Amino acid sequence: RLTAGELPAEVDFVLDLTCEFAEPLAVRSRGAYRALPALDGVAPPLRADPGEVLRSAAAHRGTVYVHCAYGHGRAVAAAAVILVLRGLATDASDAFALIRKSRRRIFPSRAHLTFVDAMVKRLTGTPADGPGVVGPAGHTPRSS
Repeated sequence: RLTAGELPAEVDFVLDLTCEFAEPLAVRSRGAYRALPALDGVAPPLRADPGEVLRSAAAHRGTVYVHCAYGHGRAVAAAAVILVLRGLATDASDAFALIRKSRRRIFPSRAHLTFVDAMVKRLTGTPADGPGVVGPAGHTPRSS
C-alpha cells in the first residue's frame, strides 16, 4: 500500500492498479489520480477501457507514478504501454528492457504480456510483438 510519505515529491500523477486496498486520501488528492484496479497476477480488464486511463497517463507532462501491490506485474504492464505511447520505447519488448534497467525483478504473467500487446496495437495502430514473445530478456512469462 502506497502512503503519502513514500510518494516522491515530484510526482503529480498517480496510476493505481491495486484493488486489494483503498489508496489513502493523501495520495488520491495529490495531483492527478487514476485507478485501474486489477487483481494480482491478472492484467487490467480490457472491457473497462484501460486505454483511456493509459493514454491519460502517457499524455501527462509531469511525473507519473505507476504502482500495484508489489510492482512486479500489473504496474510493469501499464508502464510498458505508457513508455510506448510516450515514444520512449519502440515496442513492448523495448519497454520491458527499459523497465528492467531500473527494476530487475519484474514478473509479468502471460496475461500481462497479452494485455501489453493488445493495448500497444489498439492505441498505436501498430502490430505488437505477440503474446509469449514479448517479455523481459531472459524471462519466461508465468502462465495465468
